Amino acid sequence: QHPLFTRIDRWEAKSIETIQQVAQQVRAQLSKSLSRSKRHVEEALRPITAELEENRKTDDYTERELQRWTTRLKELKEQLEKSPTVE
Repeated sequence: QHPLFTRIDRWEAKSIETIQQVAQQVRAQLSKSLSRSKRHVEEALRPITAELEENRKTDDYTERELQRWTTRLKELKEQLEKSPTVE
């Protein structure tokens, strides 16, 4: 076998290894980013959930409160939909 075939094989193996390492790094970065987004949403929903639960227990809420909660949920939904796309 010609020595150039051996060089090509080594180059191929090294390239595959490099691609796998980069892919693993990007997976880790994406995982961190998704975890941050999830925590942000959970933190934003926590006060709304507490208010809803408290008002549900007492069966005491106004149209204004319902509108405020709906607005806040719509805002959160828009934030999630507009979150930067990773490519």
